[in-house]
Amino acid sequence: MSDLQYKQVTQPQLELWLDNPVTLALLKCFDWYKKDIQDEINSGSCVDSSNADLTSSNIHLRLGQIQALTTAGELTDVLDRYKMIEPKEEKELEVA
Repeated sequence: MSDLQYKQVTQPQLELWLDNPVTLALLKCFDWYKKDIQDEINSGSCVDSSNADLTSSNIHLRLGQIQALTTAGELTDVLDRYKMIEPKEEKELEVA
């Protein structure tokens, strides 16, 4: 896969996408899902009283799920990390 295979998005495109009702709904679902996972951890349902290794594995799995959802929800950071947001033009930088 070439770095040029995907076109960068502009800042206005990104803002439009972030304000889109579908994007907002998806981000809200991520928040609910993280809360459900945290509630599951807090309820003790991940604990196996006969096996500490299984308990640890269950908890770490769910913490990893929370981290993945958190990272996926940081859309701008993910796009920026891989340089998928077009840099601002010099004119835009002067106005900002």
